[in-house]
Amino acid sequence: MRKFYRNIFSRMKKYRHIFFTSITWFLLSPLCYAEDLKVWTIERPPFAYQEDGEWKGFSIDLWNELASTNNISYSFHEFEAFSDMIQTTTDWEVDLSVANISITAKREAGMDFSQPIFDSGLNILAREQQTELKTFLSFFTNDLLQILLYIAVWIITLAHIFWVYNVAKRNIPVYTYIPEIFLVFFEVLRQIKEAYGLRILFTSILGISIFFVSYYSQQVAVVFASQNETIWKQYISEYINIEIPELSELRVWVTKGSTSEKYMARKSIATLWYDDMQHMIDDLWDEKLDVIIHDDPLLRYFATNDGKGEYTVVRKTFQPEKFGIAFAEWSQLREQVDRSILELHESGRYQEIYEKYFGN
Repeated sequence: MRKFYRNIFSRMKKYRHIFFTSITWFLLSPLCYAEDLKVWTIERPPFAYQEDGEWKGFSIDLWNELASTNNISYSFHEFEAFSDMIQTTTDWEVDLSVANISITAKREAGMDFSQPIFDSGLNILAREQQTELKTFLSFFTNDLLQILLYIAVWIITLAHIFWVYNVAKRNIPVYTYIPEIFLVFFEVLRQIKEAYGLRILFTSILGISIFFVSYYSQQVAVVFASQNETIWKQYISEYINIEIPELSELRVWVTKGSTSEKYMARKSIATLWYDDMQHMIDDLWDEKLDVIIHDDPLLRYFATNDGKGEYTVVRKTFQPEKFGIAFAEWSQLREQVDRSILELHESGRYQEIYEKYFGN
């Protein structure tokens, strides 16, 4: 037994430097983070973006609050490509990353995530299509065309009555038929002194006016009933409520390494990808893209700000996801950050930050 304990102590003595180094690293690593913590992010409004040289956004404000609560000193650094940010975090080359980072099983295998900080999902962004012209043209149905034809026939018939009257009373030659037909309304004006001419004129005008008012009132009611949601919106997309399988017939664009790319791969739908979202948005403005699949809150933010009146989110959120703060694996900060996130929820501070960027 003594020999057994001697062997154990001998081995402990042999590896004591490794043991004490590990303990020292474990105890001092939070202090090292506090002195020089590099927080990496990427332009993804409304979660992270620069304004007048200062980083702002939901994820940025949330991290600022967490860092202040834990007395963490840090500086922001920017990635150009989202896939690079994910890869370098996995490779332990950065301390942590904040933006719109979806928590997935594959990513969790190579990095640590905080408590979820935002409920998200995927959605589809497409160019909007104006409906004012459609709404206007919807009045011109086949029924209206028939009614207009009847009115034209009635006016022509009335003109012939005046022409026949003029031929009989004033002995107008028959060969004046064409010019007399075109001048019929001038004849009415010349005969306005006679009571029957005045009554015919005003009765005709009143009858036509009443007809058009009643007809268009009915058409407006029909349009409001059949396009109730469209009437309240200025635009609507031709891809509204598009089904996922239907995307195989379009040019679908995603960002490289994103959850949207992986989702479309699972659905066996071919996609084209960009390294960064800004390049993708630029080409969207140039009408080089059909639809974009990306994180729902990012697409909605774009559609209600820079893309308002031009682009819209065309369906409900699908593929629910959650965003989190990504740490290098085995990070000593994760536990205290998780605890602070819960405290922000309990204090109501999280809700204040949320409403600042997304409203109620």
